[in-house]
Parts: sequence; structure tokens; C-alpha cells
Amino acid sequence: MRSYRARQAIHEKLGRLFKGFVGGVGPTVLPHHVVAALTKRYGIKVEYLKAHRVLKYAQKLVRGSSENGYEELPSYLYMIRRANPGTFIKLEVDEEDKFKFMFIAFGACIHGFPFMRKVVVVDGCIQRNLHRVMPDDKELAIISDRHRAIGKAIAKVYPLSSRGICTFHLHKNIVEKFKGLDTFKLVKKAATAYRLADFNALFRQIQACNPGPYNYLQKADLRMWSRVHFSGDRSEFKKPSNWMFKR
Repeated sequence: MRSYRARQAIHEKLGRLFKGFVGGVGPTVLPHHVVAALTKRYGIKVEYLKAHRVLKYAQKLVRGSSENGYEELPSYLYMIRRANPGTFIKLEVDEEDKFKFMFIAFGACIHGFPFMRKVVVVDGCIQRNLHRVMPDDKELAIISDRHRAIGKAIAKVYPLSSRGICTFHLHKNIVEKFKGLDTFKLVKKAATAYRLADFNALFRQIQACNPGPYNYLQKADLRMWSRVHFSGDRSEFKKPSNWMFKR
């Protein structure tokens, strides 16, 4: 219904019409789909920018807002505990009772980890709660990027473990800092070499080819990124490991 005071419907009302007509609003739906649907069903013509606002509002109606999602988080975590006995969850909020961070370790992972290779890949400062589900062990290998805060946390929480640098991050940094595909290939071979003689030969080639990556790798500490020098279990050197945690 139109009136002289409001001749064009606002995007909220159009969003409800679109949702009611289409039903689901998946990730493949685009603004031009909104234009076509409203024109076909209701004879309403809208511009692209307004169709974009209509789509965003319809998605909000289907998925809910971020605020509503966080409100449902405690109930969701409760159901996870019921469905996965032994699961450890730590939900922390700030002074205003707003979400700060969450730690979760599924019970199946906790119970199964002692029977797997003790290699863990971490991304972010998660050692605050990780030690509650995974004890320190001299056979444990923790792989991360070169962030100093992570290194300090590992040394404090897991002094018996061995720490290594994720070769994915190492290779990415070398590609960004230094040019040359040949050098990059040599670095990958050196990182995964099994014999010391092979590693030394490859490392000399890197030095002769480009001193930049050679000095960078020296500073990164050979024990941290090369399989042959690593003191711990590096069998899962290149792949995501048993668990992966994020802040």
C-alpha cells in the first residue's frame, strides 16, 4: 500500500517480502536476484543499492544478528558438552559481560590424543587453557609461527616440549621478502631433508644463490625449522596436526 507520505517501501519491509517469497537466503543470492524476485512477485522495481540493503536485512532475518548469536552461545556450549562427554570449554567475558574469547577442546580429542603423535599446531596465544587438557611432555612438539609471545608462552607453560616454526609461514615470509623461485625450492628441500649431509649441501646452495634468505634462515634458528636439526618429533612437519587451536 502506498501513500503520499511514503511512496517507496523501506528496505526492512522489502526484506520481509523477499524472505517470505524466496524462503532461504543463502550465500549465492545476490542483489540482482532480489531485483528480479521483487519485480516478478510484487511488481516492485528497486535499484541495485537498495536491493543490496534488502538482501542484507533478509539475511539478518534468517541468520539472526551477531548480538543474538552471542546471546545463544552459552546454550550452544551446553549442548556441546551434553553431546560430547569430557569436553572442556572456557568462555570468558569482559567487565560488561561481552564476549572476549573462548577455548574449546572436544572430549574425543582429549581422550584420543595420548594415542597419537604428540604434535600440535597453534595459531594465537592459547596456552592459557591448553595445559588443562594436554600435559607437558618431553615427547610433545609444538609448531607455531615466529611470534615472540607464542614462544614465551610455550617456554613457560610447556618447558619440556620442543618448539618448531611452521614451514608454511616460513616459506610465505621468504616469498614476500625475497624474490626467486629457485631459492624458494631449495628452502623447501632443506627444511624437509632427512640427512645432515643433504641439508648442508642445500644450505650452501642457498647461500651461494641468495645471501638474503640464508641470513634470514640462520636468524630463524636451524633447530626451529629444519627437520634434520629439530630435537623433537617432526614427523608431521608440513601438515596441520592432530589439533589446531585459534584464539
